[in-house]
Amino acid sequence: MRGRRGVGRTAGSPRAEAADRVGVWDWAIREDRLPADEVVAELFGLDPEEAGAGIPFERWMRTVHPDDRGQMSVHLAGASGPFRSEYRTCSRDGSRRRVQVQGRFYHDAQGRPVRSSGTVLDITERPGDPGRALDEAADHCMAARRAAARIDAPLVRRLLDMALIEIGRALAQQEGPRH
Repeated sequence: MRGRRGVGRTAGSPRAEAADRVGVWDWAIREDRLPADEVVAELFGLDPEEAGAGIPFERWMRTVHPDDRGQMSVHLAGASGPFRSEYRTCSRDGSRRRVQVQGRFYHDAQGRPVRSSGTVLDITERPGDPGRALDEAADHCMAARRAAARIDAPLVRRLLDMALIEIGRALAQQEGPRH
């Protein structure tokens, strides 16, 4: 499966760069085989050849940020027709990406999902969204905190904890009061 990299666009233009960050996938549910193009492989931290040949869904799920897996599972439990979802991925290089997945479920005569296909759009760098920037800052601080825990640097750990607390406060302010 080949990605749609900049088809019909001038190289170097913002539209071409955005098109380079869209990938496609097609999940054969009964066979538990999910082939995807090289863009999806990159966004989900998968080997492009392995992704192109098709991977089991459980392997795909392991690339989703642990905090977002529950949301994704709930979404899949109600799978029917078209859908759109956003979540974070964990790349092989340790970076986090925010993706928007759009697709559709197809059902057999008994109403059971048999296939799903769609696109993945990298929305990590959406301008003007401070919540996404705070999420990214939290991810980086957590990674730094894990690294600092492996060395003898108590002051560094405390400073990172303080940064995480402040990021948490900023996120809570954006979400507003909970009722």
